Amino acid sequence: METTKFLVCGSIREEPEAKLLISRTRKAQEKQGPFSFILCCGFNPNENKILLAAEQTWKELPLDIYLGTEQKTENAASAESVDGHIHSVEPFEIVQVSDFRVSFIPVGRSQDWNAFSNLVETCVHSQVQLDIAILDCSLDRQSLLFPENCSSLSKGLAKLKPRYIFCSVEPFEYFEYGPFLFEDSIAPSRFINLANVGSNQKWLYALSLRPLAHMKESDCTNELATQTLLSNPFVLDGLSGKERNAVESRLVETPKSKQVSCWFCLANEKDLHLIIDVGQHCFLALAKGYLVKYHVLIVPIEHVGSRFELSEEAWKEVQFYLALLESWWRSLNLQIFWFERHMKPPSGSDLNHMQIQVIGMPIKEDPSLVSNLLDRESKKLGVTIWELETEKELEDKYHVDRTMEYILFKLPDNCYALHIVEKNSKKRKTAGEQSPYFALFSFGRKIAALAMGMPQKVDWKKSINDEKEEERVTNELRQDFLLWKRKNSN
Repeated sequence: METTKFLVCGSIREEPEAKLLISRTRKAQEKQGPFSFILCCGFNPNENKILLAAEQTWKELPLDIYLGTEQKTENAASAESVDGHIHSVEPFEIVQVSDFRVSFIPVGRSQDWNAFSNLVETCVHSQVQLDIAILDCSLDRQSLLFPENCSSLSKGLAKLKPRYIFCSVEPFEYFEYGPFLFEDSIAPSRFINLANVGSNQKWLYALSLRPLAHMKESDCTNELATQTLLSNPFVLDGLSGKERNAVESRLVETPKSKQVSCWFCLANEKDLHLIIDVGQHCFLALAKGYLVKYHVLIVPIEHVGSRFELSEEAWKEVQFYLALLESWWRSLNLQIFWFERHMKPPSGSDLNHMQIQVIGMPIKEDPSLVSNLLDRESKKLGVTIWELETEKELEDKYHVDRTMEYILFKLPDNCYALHIVEKNSKKRKTAGEQSPYFALFSFGRKIAALAMGMPQKVDWKKSINDEKEEERVTNELRQDFLLWKRKNSN
């Protein structure tokens, strides 16, 4: 069976949003289609009326849209056609839409846990795995937990194993988490929170899939082999201590082991309170042992060693975050210094996780201060720094030698500087003395610390604040960053 293209949209709150959805869908049909249907994530009881007001336009499209209702209705059909292409779907039912098994689960509003339990029991007894679940409550994007009144959702979802989980609830911020693997599932899953229709953030999601009912086990296995998995956010939420231990002991180790031992992978549950924002391919976090408040990391969600291993979409998102930070901090009269270090640990392990450390520094009278410090400290260390006119020069050098390790700097004067690690630099010079390779791991931080008159903060381990202070600074940054992001994102 060929893949089926369909759309998922965020919550519709007003008639202008319905008209915008129709307009955007028409354009999507022309450029990316044909799409077979639309699933709407909202459970707004007025959505039917709003869409009915635009029914004539739907007939011109034509495309079926499925809306979830908040409460079950006695003797109602699972999916009832309200008028033409608009279908009202009963909650906690399994609906077949083009052979996709879909269920609308508004347990946050209805608190109808009996209906949810019946849905779970039906799926388990029939050995049915959902393709798509649409919820009315979202994971917290930092803790990856449900609100307290919905914490029991995790146990049920762990049994339903939906391939895609969508929701669109306040504050209507788009974020995506995944892929991850439910226990005993061979198909990777994703959680996607969409903004409301008409928002500046992503509110329309296009998919091209085959229903699970038409997929062979080998198809799922092949898909799984190409994925870098994150930890399952639903498996531990709401479980007792014994249940947590039992589940953790059965987690898939092969795709996860590298990520759990890597400090910068989201699968490592350490220091999740430092996360400021999570995009589709990258996340933004306060640096551990930050030099100043405006010291953050841009980190790909996928475990890759350098920019050259990123997908085109992921690299675009890295650049998006860089541009946002630079424009934001310049508005605060800060100058920007960032560096990317691509170096394997001295142990030779394969745990290097790409990151760009970005620091907003007070503007100095001498714009070449950082450049002069870089020159002076590199000579002390006995390493060579190359001046680059553009980042493209790094790409050219990398294509000549793909085993190259490097540190790339972007200086406040907008110049680039590059250090290429020498092949034999990992060796110790004499007994008891370390080579420059070890010092290079903190070299970028040292330059920033000296430029800001903070030599005592060169060692990040000696600069760690207590967790409450880290949370306070992260929350402040998150609030300010998201406000700037909304103002400056199209």
